[in-house]
Amino acid sequence: MISLGGWYEGSEKYSDMARNPTYRKNFVDSVIAFLAKYDFDGLDLDWEFPGSRLGDPAVDATNFLELVRELKTAFEPHGYLLTSAMSPGKDKIDLAYHIKELNELLDFMNIMT
Repeated sequence: MISLGGWYEGSEKYSDMARNPTYRKNFVDSVIAFLAKYDFDGLDLDWEFPGSRLGDPAVDATNFLELVRELKTAFEPHGYLLTSAMSPGKDKIDLAYHIKELNELLDFMNIMT
């Protein structure tokens, strides 16, 4: 698996990508191509964190969920795994994630501790 993001990446560019359906599609397509080319088993999203760190608190959680939905749909024919590194802090959880829906879509939630 390969992980994308991390603390030093911040949130702004992921927020910008996830808010735009065309950018999301380009991202999903490029991930599929990358995973196939380099023989990875899947992707771990490490967006730290939707709704904070120059992201958009009004829409990032919903846009993150939509991005995960689109990735999951694209990954299924290939059998790729989809995971996410997620904050354990309630303040971040409440702002960043639709936990119930993500639980149905992600293969693993990696809680950062």
